[in-house]
This record gives sequence, C-alpha cells and structure tokens, in this order.
Amino acid sequence: MARIAYVDHSYHAKTQSTQFLPDILRRRGHSVDFFWDEEWRGGAAVPFSHVADYDVVIMFQSRCASSETHFRKLHPNVIHIPMLDQFGIHSGPHYHLGWYWEFFQGCKILSFSSALHAIATGFGLRSFSVRYYQPPKDYVPLAELPRVFFWLRHEEHVSWPIVRTLLGETHFDSVHLHIAPDPHTPKPSLPTEMERKEYNIVTSTWFAKKRDFLDILERANIFFAPRREEGIGQSFLEAMARGQCVVAPDNGTMNEYILHGVNGLLYNPEHPAPLDFSRFTKLGEAARQSVAAGYERWLAVEDRLEEFILTPCTKAYQGFYQHMPLKKEDSPVGGVMLPPVSLRQRIRNLSFMRKTEWLWLPVWWFIKDIARLRRVTAGWKYMRAFFKSFKNMLLCQKQGFTTRQYISDTFPEYHHNIILDLHKKYSLSGKRVLDVGGSNIPEELMRELGAKQFICLDPITKWENFHNDNNTPRANKFGKMIYSIDNFIDVLQDKFCFIIDTDIEDAHDIFHNYFDIVISISTFEHVTNIKECLESIYRFLRPDGILHSQYEPVFSSPAGHHCYFDHNINFVNLRQLDNIHLLYTRDEGSEFIQKTFDWPDDVKNAVIRQIYDSPIINRKTLNEHILEIMNSPFNRYFIEYFYRTPSDPTIQEKLTERFGTMRFDVRGIKLRCIKDTAR
Repeated sequence: MARIAYVDHSYHAKTQSTQFLPDILRRRGHSVDFFWDEEWRGGAAVPFSHVADYDVVIMFQSRCASSETHFRKLHPNVIHIPMLDQFGIHSGPHYHLGWYWEFFQGCKILSFSSALHAIATGFGLRSFSVRYYQPPKDYVPLAELPRVFFWLRHEEHVSWPIVRTLLGETHFDSVHLHIAPDPHTPKPSLPTEMERKEYNIVTSTWFAKKRDFLDILERANIFFAPRREEGIGQSFLEAMARGQCVVAPDNGTMNEYILHGVNGLLYNPEHPAPLDFSRFTKLGEAARQSVAAGYERWLAVEDRLEEFILTPCTKAYQGFYQHMPLKKEDSPVGGVMLPPVSLRQRIRNLSFMRKTEWLWLPVWWFIKDIARLRRVTAGWKYMRAFFKSFKNMLLCQKQGFTTRQYISDTFPEYHHNIILDLHKKYSLSGKRVLDVGGSNIPEELMRELGAKQFICLDPITKWENFHNDNNTPRANKFGKMIYSIDNFIDVLQDKFCFIIDTDIEDAHDIFHNYFDIVISISTFEHVTNIKECLESIYRFLRPDGILHSQYEPVFSSPAGHHCYFDHNINFVNLRQLDNIHLLYTRDEGSEFIQKTFDWPDDVKNAVIRQIYDSPIINRKTLNEHILEIMNSPFNRYFIEYFYRTPSDPTIQEKLTERFGTMRFDVRGIKLRCIKDTAR
C-alpha cells in the first residue's frame, strides 16, 4: 500500500470539508499523513523536502515551497487539486492563468469541477474529472409552507438586498437569517424592521453547539447558497441531500449540479429578479433524487480514482502529451522527434516574458481583436450552414455516393446529415453500431461508411399493431430482415445488418459491452422510461463508447402534441395547433378544433385522438427529460437545445402557472453521452 503525503489548506483542518478523500484512501489500506499549508494567511508553505520521500504527493488547493519551477522534476507522482473558486472566474478574468499551471506541467490534476477540468486540459495537463456527491440523508418530510434559510457569510457575494429581490412578493412562513460573516469581510446589510415583519424574519448568530445550528437549518425547505462560487460546495450539496430547494447564483460549481427549474433555482447575481417558488417542494424532491443517483456514480468511480492517484505521472501522460526531456541525455534516441520551437515561442519562453505575461498578453489580445474582422451578422450564420452542407456533400463523394442517394420520405435529409456529422466526428469505420428505435437508416449507407456491424432495435410489432405468432424472420420496407428477440442469436456473428423486434429495455444481455456507437434519432420523445433506456444503452456500450441522440418535439414545446395526420395537418406545418395540448383539456381542445377548422368530422376526431390519446408519445416535459438524463449512469453527457420557438409572454405566463418554471420554447434535444473508461 502507498504512503501518501496530503498537503492541504489549513482552513480545511477546521471545516473538515476535504476529509472525504483521505478517508477513501485510508479505507483502501493506504497511509495518509497531513501537512497543513499556512501561506494563505501569511504563514509558511510546506517545504517540498518534507514530503519528497512519500510514494504520492497530493497538494489540495496549495503548493509546496520549492526553488524548482516544475514539480515533475522533484517527484514521479505529484497530484494537484485546485478549487474553482480560488480563481475568481465568476467576476471575470483578472490575469492569465498560464503562470499558475506552469508549476504543475507534467503533474496530474484532480478536478472536482467540469469547468476546471476543461481549463486544466486546455493548458495541457492530465486531468481526471469527477463530481463529488454526499450520501443522501434519511428522508424526513419537510414543512409544506415555504421556510427559508440563508447564512449571510459575505456581503460582496450574496447579500440580503439580493435575497430580498429574489424573494419578491412570495409569502413565506419564515425566513431565517444566520448572521455570521466570514472574517475580514464587509459589514453585512441587514433587513429593515418593515422587512422583518413582511417576511417573518428570524435571525441568529454563532451557536454554542453545532446541533442547535443544524436543528434550525433542517427546519427549512428552501436553502440560499451563501457564496457566488464554490470549489466543491459542501453546504449546498448537504441541502440537496436533505431534499431542500437550493437557490444559488448561476456560477460554478452550483450550476454543474443544479439545472434551473429541474432540481433547484439559479439566478444572475448581477441582475437578480424575483423567482418562482411555487414548486419548491418538487424541486427539493428532485434535488434529493439527483444526489442519490450522483452518490451511486461517486461510489462507482472510487476504483478509477484510486488508480489515477497511484499511477505515476509519466504513465498517465502516455498517449496524451509529450513534455520536453528533463535532461539532454533523457532525449529519446530513435524515438519521437520533438517539434521545432518557433521564434515567437522562444520569445515567450524567456524568463522576463513569462514573468510579465499577465501584463502584456491582455494587451496583445486586445490588439488582435481590433485587427480581426468580426463576423457577427446574421448572414454569417447562413454562410456557416452553407459550408456545413457543402462539407457533407464532399464527404459523401469521398465515400463514393451522391448526396441524395439515400434521402427519401422514409429517410429524411436531417437523418442523413446527422449520420454524416457523427461519422465525421467519431468515424463509424470498423465500429459496431446500434440504432435504437429507428430501423430506417439504409444498410447501404452504413456499409459505405465502413461500419463493422449495424443492428437496429425497434419494437415494430408494437408500432404496426400486429403479432408474428411463429417468430418467422421477415423484411421491412428497406429489405432489412426482422428477427424476434428469441431468434436473432443465430445470425448475430454472421449478418452485417438486421432488426431485432423489441424495446431496448428487453434486449438480450449478450450485448453487454458490445457496441462502439449507439445512434437514436427521433426516438426518445416516445420512450416512457428514459432513465431505464439509458441504463440499457450504458450496459451495451463498450468503455468510452458514444451515444448520440437527437429528438423532437419535446412534449412541453409548442409542437409537443406530435400530431401528424398528413403532409398538411401536422405539428410542423400547422402552427395554429401550437400549445393546444398544454393550454387546453381534451374537451377544451376539441371545442377549439371544432370552431377553428373546417375539416371533415373524421379528420377532426383523428387529430383530437392523436393530440390527447396517442399512446406513442411519453408526454414528458423538458425538465423531466433533463432529470432522467442526469440520473442515468452516464457521468459524461452533453445536452444542446435546438428548434427554439419563442412563446408569447401571455402564453408563457399561463404555462408557468400550470407546469412551473421551464423552457417552453425548446422543441428538440441533442444528447451526447460517453461511457466511462474501464480500469
């Protein structure tokens, strides 16, 4: 087992907020010794000579004192754990960060923030990104009436005037202000006597016993995060674990755990405005669910975290980044030739230039911005779209087929472009590809793109409303053979392309770790249990496998009724049907259609049935989609909205009253998920 030196910010000796990591390492049999850094308050930094004999050196929000400019020259396994809030990113870039990361070039970075992981990776460091979650608390029903808790810690971060603006005209059972500002911070602004009566304000200062403080805190069901930015954010994570509705600035790390209107509320601290607290109970329940799912992911990642910590830096950087050799004799003979250094880079590497980079680099950027022609007109967007289509055409020709060869009514052009974009980014060549819920991507297209195997999962029997009693393979309109869940195994190894007539949740476990890429186009708006579907996809993907999904319309969008009677009467072309499913009950919607349209009665009845009775759409709002994605096994996921339809303010207000705060203008979701790497 390893001997680990844990150099930490001495303030954490009091708060114990970073104790979770040493506890994990000790539980796994490693020896961990603490070294407290006092430099932050004018004391001494920990000399590197004190930790040099350990197997692993971890520096948590601190840096050992050393005359050497690169720690990789002093020790083979150094890990730095920075905190996002130490850089003050929420208030804008104050200086260039290159000088900070220079000490840790060639070392490993453990990032508890996605933003910090992106920054470290951008500076060429090997970063391991992980999101910490606390164990969910035992469920205790909270008060039904809204009760607020706010710790007034820092006047310049979140002050009472900001909180008062956010509270707006909402009536609260009580508002508890814990007035205990951090040392050396400005005197806080306090509520007036009139505000105390209006919001039923109760105040407190320091408690003699921690239990007394917790008793007050746990009575609340709405928790205001006290800071504009966090390193990890233990206080608001505890609140989420208790099932409290967290209200926080839209900054890191809060906005990496909270989605506004889904499992909490976010706001712009520079321009605060009254918030909608009508769904605080449901937001708190969703917060607790997201913490429970996140804690399971945290436990699952412990093995990989331990492996990252114990892996020597040189091995961690293999295949990622090649540093200059530490000594001339270390240069590889017959190995990789290091690229020549340009004159501009030589100048920037001069000691004087590096030390004054914070001064001259912003000036240089400003000059470049003035000289650069900025393309910000609307015409530039159309030009980009043209070039994208042109590149797709060239890609098609390179692959040996024309752009329109596979486009038809049953295989739309946007499906075609999605496949080509995916191939351009990840390459389908030599990959096993699974299509979930589609079955209309032509086999010839996947052959041309070089896929190793192409299998579709599609519950065709359910959709076509018939049953094939003898499980006999049959062909669909593209000539793909359709097999039942019971008879596909015989052709799995030999056949390039076929369809399995089943839902993904019922698919065979033989697909465990089988596919490299999963595609799902225009499917998830029909899936009832998205979380369960994502769990199956996660099992079927190989480590580092990709899920690419694009679907619309989401039920909470204006076109979310998903009615498609014919080429004229459908959710795409007939805007008069927008929001009908959200604004009206079935009877009210029927009356609206009867009065508004002069269609035959059978058409009107068919449209009404599709809007209100269709069993093939899931009727999940945008917030519900996002929450199920967040609670899936995927740690790495990227969500993008598309097809946004601005809503009339009056309609927006009505929908908010009925469904709560959310984006009603979002019609489509692009989702990319990446399965974690195996050990």
